Amino acid sequence: MGCRRLLFLRAALLLGALCTAAASTLADPAALSQSYRNEVDRRLELPADEALRYGELARGALAAAGISLSSAEYVVVIDRSPQVQALLLYWLPPAAPGWLVGASPVSTGRGGAFDHFETPLGVFEHSTANPDFRAQGTRNSNGIRGYGAKGLRVFDLGWQQAPASLNRLLDRFGVLDADYLNVTEGAASWVLAPDRTPLADAGRWVIVVETERTERPPWSPAPAGRASP
Repeated sequence: MGCRRLLFLRAALLLGALCTAAASTLADPAALSQSYRNEVDRRLELPADEALRYGELARGALAAAGISLSSAEYVVVIDRSPQVQALLLYWLPPAAPGWLVGASPVSTGRGGAFDHFETPLGVFEHSTANPDFRAQGTRNSNGIRGYGAKGLRVFDLGWQQAPASLNRLLDRFGVLDADYLNVTEGAASWVLAPDRTPLADAGRWVIVVETERTERPPWSPAPAGRASP
């Protein structure tokens, strides 16, 4: 009787360990899509043809940059077109259509003014060569918080403005942290969220495209207070 109880206890402990391991890793892009819908407060809903189009633009940009994916991974696509200004998160397998996890409006750089630069086109690697950091949450003389709330991760992707909830999702799931996951010490290691739920297919590529639209698509409305040019 005692042996049976011991075996049952061991089985229960093993099951608990497996459940914990499963809960600590998000392996399904559909699950990340659900988290995106639940947690990101500013979202864009693309029709199927547009989602497919941007996925192919991402794949073409990677190929043009000489980058070949050996396995599925997450990539971020940004359309800097003034008529769009959107960030799209994809799960991109090597030889199948990409899965659009979610999309949100962002503000990209615009040249022509002092200390303002146009967001460059191309494929950029999010790596520990230029590590991210955490916002200190300090206020300047005008009472404005630099980089956002204290503890918010500031990704080394240049100057960008995006919903804080999207920032937190990218941080918590380590969406672009493929390079960071191999670092165990130094500035690049402590920037990772201690309560993160790492993705099985974390990526590293940020792809900036320009679709040169002449009209704003219905799925990307103009920001509040600004009419579409």
